[in-house]
Amino acid sequence: RGGPTDTAFLFHDFVRNISEPSATCVTTIPYSLPVRQRRVLVLGSGGLTIGQAGEFDYSGSQAIKALRESGVYSIVINPNIATVQTSAGYADRVY
Repeated sequence: RGGPTDTAFLFHDFVRNISEPSATCVTTIPYSLPVRQRRVLVLGSGGLTIGQAGEFDYSGSQAIKALRESGVYSIVINPNIATVQTSAGYADRVY
């Protein structure tokens, strides 16, 4: 057996609470699926100089790629045209 054995009681309590919800004082909160967005506005990294804060451009461009893969229309506003975010084919609309 691997793992700690001194906390095995926590697993047993967890299984009991899940199998017998009325035996626990834990309150469950009703959950609903998140609303799927059709369009997302991405604010760009702004004016950068060479070697300054490239991670903002990287994270923004990765977000745009993830939105595209999810079928979400992306609109980018970025005053710096020399970023990956503003490259042709990334966002659906660039300003």
